[in-house]
Amino acid sequence: GKNNTTETGTTNTIIMGESNIVKGNSRNNILIGVNNEVSTGINNATVLGNYGLAERDGEVVIGGGAFNGVGKGYGQSSTITLSGTTTDATQTNLKVNSSSTNTIIARSSTSSFQGFEANVIGVRTGGSAGSGAANDRILLRATGIIYLKDSQESVATLGSFGTVAGWTTAADFSGTNDMHLSVTGAADMNISWSATLHLYEIKI
Repeated sequence: GKNNTTETGTTNTIIMGESNIVKGNSRNNILIGVNNEVSTGINNATVLGNYGLAERDGEVVIGGGAFNGVGKGYGQSSTITLSGTTTDATQTNLKVNSSSTNTIIARSSTSSFQGFEANVIGVRTGGSAGSGAANDRILLRATGIIYLKDSQESVATLGSFGTVAGWTTAADFSGTNDMHLSVTGAADMNISWSATLHLYEIKI
């Protein structure tokens, strides 16, 4: 398509549409539509529709048209996967898209609002705790709405088996505008966690 742009360091990228841009040092991305963008250094993302903005590795974005072209990311939905492990009852941030280090769910604008739904599964794999056993498990759903670091949220248990007391999840925050998805397990229990996070975003 015409007027598409890929900046320096972009590799393995597919663009179908017009006036899309992939910022530099990004790889393995797909854009389909018009006026979409992948931010600098973002990998393995997909952007569909109009005026969508991918800011997180592995994100799948559906652009919502951005209020007749006000800007990218002004109205969109997206899906992100996160994972991690716990061995105690310490609140722990999950890592984005299988990253070995990154737990930040980026939010570039301080005038954005996020509705979210996170479906989180935890499965015990071991540990020395006398109560419960391997394969104890839980499925949690956290929902809420966020502005900056202010979150109104609730967590429901959709299903569980075994000893899962205290296992939970929550939206968490750090820095100026960084968002995380955290989990909490239990002492002396090795638990593997996987989450699918759906974001519904609007900028004002």
